[in-house]
Parts: sequence; C-alpha cells; structure tokens
Amino acid sequence: MSQPPPAERLASSGSAAAVHEVVVDDDARFELKMVALPPKARVTLSAHTPAQFHDHRTFETEKAVYQCIARLNARTAIGLRGRVPDFLRAYDDPELPALLLQRPHGSSLGHVLPTLSPPACDELLSELTLTLRFLHVAGVCHGTVSADNIIVQDDGEPSLVDFSLAKLEHRYTPHVWEQEKRADLVALGLIFLRDTWAKAKEAADGLLNDADASGAPVDQDQLIGDLCDIHEVSEALLTRIQQCVAEPCPHIAVVLDHRLSQRFGHAAAARMLCICILRCETSRLLSVIPPSSGPLPPAPDPSSAPLSDWQAWFRTLPSTADSLPRGGSAAGQEVDPYAIVELKMLAARRAACSQVPNALPASITTEQLYKTAIRELTEYVESPTNEQVLELRYEFARHLESELDLDGALQECMGAVRSIVNGGDDGVEAMRYEVTGKLRNTIDELGRRLL
Repeated sequence: MSQPPPAERLASSGSAAAVHEVVVDDDARFELKMVALPPKARVTLSAHTPAQFHDHRTFETEKAVYQCIARLNARTAIGLRGRVPDFLRAYDDPELPALLLQRPHGSSLGHVLPTLSPPACDELLSELTLTLRFLHVAGVCHGTVSADNIIVQDDGEPSLVDFSLAKLEHRYTPHVWEQEKRADLVALGLIFLRDTWAKAKEAADGLLNDADASGAPVDQDQLIGDLCDIHEVSEALLTRIQQCVAEPCPHIAVVLDHRLSQRFGHAAAARMLCICILRCETSRLLSVIPPSSGPLPPAPDPSSAPLSDWQAWFRTLPSTADSLPRGGSAAGQEVDPYAIVELKMLAARRAACSQVPNALPASITTEQLYKTAIRELTEYVESPTNEQVLELRYEFARHLESELDLDGALQECMGAVRSIVNGGDDGVEAMRYEVTGKLRNTIDELGRRLL
C-alpha cells in the first residue's frame, strides 16, 4: 500500500501532527502480523500535513527516532518493546507524510496518577525512568515529557508517546546532549513530585482536621511522625507540620530533624530546622523590641502563613536576630536562646552534608548558620576553647574546604588553634587534644594545597 489507509476519525491534534484512527485492510494484515496485530485491528495513523510541519525535516526526525528505536530493539533482548508505540511503516508522500503506529490502549498518566498508591507510583516512575534510559542509549531524547505524553496501558504498563519534538544525539555536542538527557529525567520527576505534593497536602490536612475535630490532647510527636510518613516533604507540608504546635518549639524541630533526615535526607531536615529557627528568632525578637520602636507591621498568621511571608516580615523589623538581647519569651512561653543555638548547629551540619542546592530557605546560607552558631555558642559557654565550639569550628572549616574556599578554611582552623593557645591552662586539657590535632593536621593540609 503506497498511500496510508483512510482516516476514520481524528483522535488528537497538536502543533506538529494530527493523529487519526484507521482500520488496516486485508492487504496490510500480513505485513502487520510481525507486530501481532489481529485482522481489522485499530491502530493510530500519525498523519503530518505540510502545514502542520515547520519543515520536512521534522517528519524525517520523527521517522529517524523510530529507526533508532528499532536498531536498539534489534540488538537487545528487551529494549523499548512495549515502552513506546510500535512503528509499522512510514509514508514518504511529499503531500501527506505519515507514520503508521500502533498506539497503546489506556489512559493518560494525568488521569491515572491521582488514583495510585505510593508503591504503585514508585514502580511506575522506575519503569518510566528505565524507558528514558533505553531511549537515551538509542540516541534519542523525547524533549516533551509530560503526563499527557505517557499512556498507562490496560495492563498497568506505561508507554511513552508523541516524539514530534524529539532530539537525535548526532545533532548535538556531548555537553548539550547531557543537558537534554537531564531535562528528560527532570521533567519526568516533576510529574510525580507535583502529584506527591498534592497528595501530601491532602493527607496532612485530613490528619490535622481530624485532630482538631476530636478536641482531645494531641500527641505531637506521633502526629508529626504520621505526617512525615505520608509522602515526600514539600514546603507546604513542612508549614503544616509547624502548625501542630501553638508556639515555636525547638524540641519539635529536633524530632522533625530525626524523622526527616532518616526518611528524606539532610536537605529536608535542614530546611525544616531553618523554618523553626526563623520563627523562634521572630518570637524572641518580638519579646524584646522596645515600645519606642514605633508600630510594627502586622505579623503573619502563625497558623497558616507560609515561610516566605515570615521571611519578608522579619526583614522589615528594626533589628535582626543577631543583635537580640539574650533571653526573652514569646506569648508567655520561653524560647530558650541556647536551644536556638543548638538548632543552628544542627541545621548547619545538615545543610553542610546535604549536597543539595537550595536545601535552605532563601536568604539563609550554611556559612551564616555556622558563623552565628559559633558566635552565639561562644557567648553561652565558659570559654571559647570549649570542645563543642572547637568541634563546630572544625566542621565549618571542613565545609569551607568542600566549597573550595581554602583560604577561609585555613583562617577558621588557625583562629580555633589561636583560641586554644590563648586559653591558658584550659586550652591544653586532655579532652581538647584530639580536636587540636585535627585542626593542626587540617592547617598543614590546606597550607600545602594553597602553596
């Protein structure tokens, strides 16, 4: 058959192509038998009219995509069979170029995803990631990975469709090709991440509403554990978790850190700690601002305001947390300054080992956390040579080293050693020998690297 079979009806239409349903006649059955199509089977004709293509090269690109897939399938046992539409043939008519494909039967991922359990979502994501990996090995990037371009078949297996805007490896430099592959995987991950956030918010709202409706005392630790076990952590969920307590509570933050770091990694834990620090500092600041400062801008609602509102409001105040007098209370509840320092120490450590960009809220950096924690901790201990301070300075130096700030790391180590030397008898206690040795070794190592 030199011409494509007649289209029965339009199935879908996009900027690059129109997709029609066709019925393959008897003359085509033998040719299509290789793809296990029964007689009179319904398949999809991707019919590209010249007006719908930017140029003929777009059609040639999509045809080349299926040729790359066919070559991969020929040399592998599994390949992309069943993971993408079966390619039957191409019609190179200059007036009506077309691709005859067997499209999978099922529903789009966008319709199916909200109904799936977390394990089913994980399995689906794993299968689709493998599909993209195979596709990249074949020399193809999909280019437009979206929920509408993924069909969950009747048997539950996912299939990636619509290669209208796909990219071929031989047309790109290695650097650009790596970016294209990464873009495919990121786009896939975002589909599941958005669904996860929506489910997490819904489940968290349900738990919190049930707790409010019962009127009984809430076991905060248990409730936080239930919330953290629901799904992935998003800022919306972290904000809802903070609403479990009426006032900022360092203890709750420590519980969260333990649960979050175990289940979701250090980045989520560091972010949660920073949220708690910000609110604790805000409450402490409110308790010590003198009346002469004049009227303050209205504070965000502690039960519902997002982190960004707290940050914006905090920056409008006439002072900062770093210049606060020690002590103070918030709404009748003590906010222990030393507990806040411990939070900063813990958040700095989590952030330093997270290795994830944007692990902290905007305007808060790992360096700032370390510096304020070291400075404030020094004020609360008897001597700046306290082992806890020295350990923190050593950690900070190592963090700077990992960030390739060798000069900053060297200065931090030397400052810590000087504090030991200047500390007199207290500075040479046996319990500080190990820290001193680590600092000196680090200084030697950094010095050699700087020379």
